[in-house]
Amino acid sequence: MKENRNRKIAVGFNRREVISLEQLGFSHIGKKSMVLKPKFNFIQFTPSAKADGNYLKTFVADNKMVYAALNFLLLFFLTSLVNLPAQSLFNELNENTIQPGEIVAKVGDKTITAEEFFYSYEFGPAFPKRKSDSKETHLKYLINEKLLALESYKEGLIDEEEVSSLFDDIQADLATEEMFKEEILSKIKIDSAAVDTILHSKQIEIELKWLYSHDEEGIKSYWLALYNGVSF
Repeated sequence: MKENRNRKIAVGFNRREVISLEQLGFSHIGKKSMVLKPKFNFIQFTPSAKADGNYLKTFVADNKMVYAALNFLLLFFLTSLVNLPAQSLFNELNENTIQPGEIVAKVGDKTITAEEFFYSYEFGPAFPKRKSDSKETHLKYLINEKLLALESYKEGLIDEEEVSSLFDDIQADLATEEMFKEEILSKIKIDSAAVDTILHSKQIEIELKWLYSHDEEGIKSYWLALYNGVSF
């Protein structure tokens, strides 16, 4: 049986009215505090200075329900505390009433700008868009990505040189594709009449005939007749 270390994750308003996940029946989780601090135009997630580097591993290994509960709490406070909700942000950014560099959310020392959110939502996965609160859901995904990135940096799981090399490879692939379009594809001129001529020359006609019988004996008799050279 694992030792109960009486660890907590707390979510609160301006460090007041703290709600502990232990009050929900969870225990033995990493030493990590996450405070939702409402601002006029963004949300701030502040990791505790005493955070244990293994807190994320503890989530997954020791109590998977904690992660689900934390996701629920984050989404709940996100929708209730933010003064500029994602749906409103998306509409106002469309109308050019919000600056692209305006901060929507802050996760540790990472920020999510209005522009990042806008384009990530626009060109991101389609399945969250099926929900009525799709903008809030997508913002939650971005916040989770930042949290995972912070922990990965802390644990040394991200090799910047490797990531940079991968990024260069992606750029090279895209550049090759664009070069092909510009240097080769754009110079190929195909006459529609020539295409029709080729298609017509490749067409074949097949005439099918068949014999039908209700039973196996009839089929055998047809086969035997054809085998013996009967005209069909």
